[in-house]
Amino acid sequence: MNQNRLISPIFILFLLISAVSAATPVKETTIDGDYPWIRVDMTGGHEHCVGEQFTISGTTNLPIGYSLIFETMSMSYSPGASNAGEYSGQSEILKVVKGDPYNKWSVDIDTSTFEPDEYIVNVESVETTSTATTSFDLLEKGATATAIKTTTPTITVSSPTSSATAVTTTSTQAPPATTAAP
Repeated sequence: MNQNRLISPIFILFLLISAVSAATPVKETTIDGDYPWIRVDMTGGHEHCVGEQFTISGTTNLPIGYSLIFETMSMSYSPGASNAGEYSGQSEILKVVKGDPYNKWSVDIDTSTFEPDEYIVNVESVETTSTATTSFDLLEKGATATAIKTTTPTITVSSPTSSATAVTTTSTQAPPATTAAP
């Protein structure tokens, strides 16, 4: 009889421990043991022209071989809306490849069939809940990039006995023109 009294609390304790461990979320697998993340690196800049070819790449702590869904599409495209416009963009499945210190991914973009607009870039892991989003502007073919405001400090010293005067010159200049690929 004492044995039955001991078995019941042990069984209840076992059920409680099982329920708690089943409800505890399991950390997703990554190369560094951290929560999974994806980063987009727009080294080519955020402005491009129709017809240009460039690469969008990034890093991740996801393991080699994991799949990523890459999609870029015109911000004007809105499926189901009365003014949806035509689809302009690119979608594909990418694989995470070896990188150091973090793994990497990349995709080549050919904008020859894209329409000028702002484009959203979304990269999403198939195996985890990780996503990354950015955007770029696609200008008309042959357009030049917008003017960039630059500030150049100039220091003038008139004599060793007088104090130095700092002057800041602000100018607006256009960056070098980007030529589109043939």
